This record gives sequence, C-alpha cells and structure tokens, in this order.
Amino acid sequence: MAQATKAGDAARGSETDNLATEAPRLAQIQALARTGRQGEAEDALCRWIDKEPMSGEAHLQLGRLLFADNRLVEAYGCYKIAATQFGERSDVWFEFGRCLEMMRHFDAAGVAFDRALHIGPQTAELHMALGRIYGGLGQPQKAMAAIDAALRLNPGDVDALSLRAYQLQISGDFSGARDGYLAVLAADPRRVDAHFRLADMGEVAGNEDTVVDGLLEAANRPGAKIEFKAVALFTAANVRRKQCEFDQAFALAKKANALARGDARFERSELTALIDRQIRCFDAETFKALEGLGDASTKPIFIVGMPRSGSTLVEQVLSCHRDISAAGEIGKIQNIDALLAAPADDARFLYPSDLKSMDFQKIRPLAGHYLETLTERGGVGASRITDKSLFNFLHLGLIALLLPKSHIIHCRRDARDLGLSCFFQKFSAKNTLAFTNDLGDIGFYIAEYRRMMTHWQEVLPLQILDIEYEDMVQNQEAVSAKAIAHIGLGWDVACLSPHKNQRAVKTASLWQVRQPVYGSSVGVWRNYEAHLEPLLAELDSKKARASAGP
Repeated sequence: MAQATKAGDAARGSETDNLATEAPRLAQIQALARTGRQGEAEDALCRWIDKEPMSGEAHLQLGRLLFADNRLVEAYGCYKIAATQFGERSDVWFEFGRCLEMMRHFDAAGVAFDRALHIGPQTAELHMALGRIYGGLGQPQKAMAAIDAALRLNPGDVDALSLRAYQLQISGDFSGARDGYLAVLAADPRRVDAHFRLADMGEVAGNEDTVVDGLLEAANRPGAKIEFKAVALFTAANVRRKQCEFDQAFALAKKANALARGDARFERSELTALIDRQIRCFDAETFKALEGLGDASTKPIFIVGMPRSGSTLVEQVLSCHRDISAAGEIGKIQNIDALLAAPADDARFLYPSDLKSMDFQKIRPLAGHYLETLTERGGVGASRITDKSLFNFLHLGLIALLLPKSHIIHCRRDARDLGLSCFFQKFSAKNTLAFTNDLGDIGFYIAEYRRMMTHWQEVLPLQILDIEYEDMVQNQEAVSAKAIAHIGLGWDVACLSPHKNQRAVKTASLWQVRQPVYGSSVGVWRNYEAHLEPLLAELDSKKARASAGP
C-alpha cells in the first residue's frame, strides 16, 4: 500500500514537473499566435512534438492552430493524439468533435461529443453540438431532445431556438417552425437566418418591402461578417424573385454571390484533372478485370446529379414506397475514395491509377462498411435505401466495383434553369459548392459533369436511369413507375403523393417537396435571359456541345 502511495505521489509530481516545464513554452507559443505570428507558433509546436512525440498539450495547441486555419485533416491527427493523452478532458473531446463535424464525419463527431458530455460538465454548448449532429444524421427526435436539453440549461438562447425551429421545418412542421422563427426574431430582430427560413417558406407575403429593407440594412451594417451579409442578400434576392421583380432579384443575387465567392474557392483545373483521371482509370478493361469482386447487395440506390436538379423530389417519391427508405446525403463513398487515395508508406500501388494491379480483396470490405452505414441511416427493415449524395456522380466507377448490384438514378434538368437556381441559392457546403457563386463557373461545372456522365454511360457495367426534372413534374406517375421498375420493385400508389412523406428533409428544397408536385420552375431562366450570358456562353462552348445532356 505504501509503495502504491509513493508511486501515486511520484506520478503526481511528474505531472506537476511537466506543467512547470510546459507553462513558459506554452505561454510563448500562445503569445505568438495571439499576435498573428501563426507560422512561428506552428514551427515552435512542431519542434516541441519532435522532442516529445506524444505530448498531449503540444498536439492540442497545434490542432487548435490548424483548425483555425481550416486545415481540418491535419488538425484531426493532432486532436486524435490529444484526446488519447487527455482521456478525461471534456474540452479536448469537444474540440475533437468540432473538427470531425466540420469534416462531416457526423458519426465520429457524435461519439466525441457524447464522450465530452459523459465526462462533464453538461453544458448547453455540448447539447447543441449533439443536436446538430443528430440532425445531420437524420435523427430528428434525438436532435430535438438534445436542443431542448440545451434550452433547459440556457433558456431563451437564440441559437438553440433557431436550430429547434429548423428541426421542425425539416420535419414538415411548418406552423411550428414559423412560430419558432418568429420567437427568434422577437429576441433578436437582426437574425438573418430566421428571415431566410421564413422567406423560404413563403411566410413574408404582404410584408416583402419591410423584410427586404431590413435585410439590406443588415447587409450594410458596419462590422457585419461576410457570411451574414451574403445570407441577407440571398434572402432579399429570393423575396424579390417571388415577387417577379426579376431584375432587382438578379442584382441582389449577384451581390450575394460576390460576397460568398470571396470566402470560397473553386479551381476549374482541379475539376478537369479529377474527371480526366476518372475517365483514364475507370475504363471498360478495368471493369472487366475486376468483375464480380464486390458485394452483391441490391440495397443501395444512388441518386446522383447536380444540385437543384430535382433530386430531392425523386428521393421523396422513392421513399414513399413501402420497401424503400431514404438515408439522405451520407457522403460515405467520398470518404472511401479519399481513404483509398491517401498514400500509405508501404503502398506498392496508387489508387486509382493502379487499380487493376491492387489487391481488391483488401478493398472489398469497404463495401461492407458502406452498407453498414447505409443501413444504420436508412433502417434495417427496407429492402432498398437511397443515398442522395449527388457528387457520387464522380465516383460511379468505384460504386460499380464495390457494389455491382446497386441501382443508379441520374437526375437531370435544363441546364439554364439548373444554373440559375444554383446562383440564387445560399448553400452551406461553401467549399464543395464554391462554383455556384459565379455563372461562368456554373456553366463550366455543368459541362464537365456532363462529360463525366457521358463516360459512365459508355463504360459503366451498371444501368443508369436518367430522370428529367421536366418529365417528372409533367408526368409524375409514368416517370415514378419507371423509376420503381428500374430498382426491381412493384408499384406502390403512395409514390404519387411525395408531399405527404413525413421523413426529415434537410436540402435546399425542404419546403418545396412538402407541396404537391408543380411545374412552375420549368423555363424560369427566360425571365433572366438578359443576365445569363456567362452561363450560356459556357454551355454553348465546344466542350458542352460535344457532351450529352439537355
């Protein structure tokens, strides 16, 4: 017993010595970061880690610097070590969770936040974080419980009230959402997000001028953040658009996108290089060489295409079927692609360049991991589950190899309406969708996307069903029946009433899909034709004319 006591005293003494040694170094590094000398602070932390590779404090501080610089993958590695070293520090697990959340690894982020909550103390901030995660995972009941827990700890918190109203909105309770957003505005009339959501639900009728004036005042407020200004202008643009004030609406959308563009990044050459690589590596020979090596599950339905192409409507229609559930946008395939592409120290082959030479038996288990995630999100009772990660159109080759019995539905729309709709939309994934802030970039992206889909149509060993948005809104029953037959199921009349589907919808179309199917969004581009030259020029380019599509 005495020996144990001595050992404990020695350990505590060692911790005290470490803290005494670390404190001056830590203070110096924090001073560097505080005075804007992040590079010097990072160098100092790297030297610290070189000397003490498992220093929790050094990794924690470096993780914070990298996270603040949006270098999320590097920050993740630092936070992972810090969480291992500081197993019982709630703040470390919370920060680790925030990093994972920003990387859109919602399952892992939920584990980190839950760990922080278990360690304690329970804070409103932690419950709010879990509310966001459960919302991202498509679990609205758990999300609401977490948000309500946050409100019990911090009654009247405007962020929590806004998130609660949003959860009601995506669940289809528009009356409750309206009351929630009005409560937010009563507490803080400057909350642009509440104005945005009310306008999106059509809840500003008769007060359009007052709302727009308030939004413009907010956008011009000195010291307002760029994100705040952009949301205000996007909201004002969409209010004017619904009033058929087309020129004013476009001018406001143009200003909003100019602000958003300054905070995002899109490189045309990177997209072209990615598609060139996919076309080069996933050819007919590759599919023939690796035929039959994947998982034979027929459960996945991949809905792919461009944003604003009618994909949410298609997802709603399909998930009305008694044997189909919707998992939303789970992003798992993109994660698998990134995992395979990450070079290992002992790797003999690189993905996807050396795909035919790689040991596919080591890759095949990834299909099982994907199916586990899909089933967890979509439920165990469904024989088919949709994954509406639209940018999977870039990864259909990998999907065909991993899941050769899956079903592909490609949503298409007149590129002029599609491009205009993207331009008027404030997307939350600003880096992935940075191209939507410029009409020329939108046209370029559409042309490259068409080139990718043309290649898949030619070589993919899976049948792709194209669904035109214009056909869906004009002939819903026929198009829906064709889609159900494509995935090998019998007809269900419930598919004719997608607006009655009570599942949570989180996309930009969350209000529209709760309404009966309508065709008023077809041909809208004609109202803005005088402003669309950059978009139309890209669509009329040689590259676009040589591609398939509308």
